[in-house]
Amino acid sequence: MQQEPHAKVSELLQAVAAEHALGPKIQLLLQAQDLLLRADTPLEVIGCSLDYFLNLHTDVQAPLRRYAAHFLERLCFFKPSLALRCLQVIATLLGDTDAVVQELAVKAMCTAHSRVLFLLSLETDSLQFQRHYEHLQRTHEAIKAFLIAGCSLHAALFEASCRWAKVLVLAQTPSPLLLRVRVPPELRGVSCLQDFAEKPALLDLNSLQQQAEELFEQVCKLLEHPDGMRWPRTHFAAILQATSTISRQRTGLFRPVLDAWGRLLRDAAAVEEGHPPHASLGVK
Repeated sequence: MQQEPHAKVSELLQAVAAEHALGPKIQLLLQAQDLLLRADTPLEVIGCSLDYFLNLHTDVQAPLRRYAAHFLERLCFFKPSLALRCLQVIATLLGDTDAVVQELAVKAMCTAHSRVLFLLSLETDSLQFQRHYEHLQRTHEAIKAFLIAGCSLHAALFEASCRWAKVLVLAQTPSPLLLRVRVPPELRGVSCLQDFAEKPALLDLNSLQQQAEELFEQVCKLLEHPDGMRWPRTHFAAILQATSTISRQRTGLFRPVLDAWGRLLRDAAAVEEGHPPHASLGVK
């Protein structure tokens, strides 16, 4: 039974290598992807072909690098146990020169982050843990840089980065409510610190929480103090949505958001009365 999907995927990948036209090549890749990501496809079959897909991130053609980022997002969703194998490639794609590749890589990290944390919590080999953790920090710094820079010409990249910030903060902070979730963390990853059943051997939960709180503080500052720019409305809406969702689910983080909203509302009232705003926020 394992021979059949492996043979089909191998046949499709051979056809990909022989195809020169970009459109048909991506269609063949999508057919192979559908076979690999089926629920009944064994991990051994995926492992035999995974390197081919991972290596697409170095292709000179941007559409194939875009496809690689899309594939990684789908792989982490349907086969979460392979999330660590995707991490280094996602980190590399975040540094791509194509903004769409970067956007799709951020979306892949939104899916991968909570699953990577769960897998890191199970890691007992210190060398392997350190290697994966360094790649995770590379993704953190790259996406945080997108947020701070503002991505004024690429609204979708900024919106995806705000979504990533929301995912990270929620996964790395304790939830005030203990919810009964039917899907185990092995499949969905961790959604809060309580999802770690016991203290991990190498993963420091206190450091994770501190990192999340610092990121949330930075995102809240973006509401009022964009880095020398005026926020487009799409960017401002993305920040508002992310901070609102986080503060609603993490009531301990609600106060900074409430204070920022209060200052913004006072500024808006002052501007309407003809006075200069006290905060540096500008919204186009």
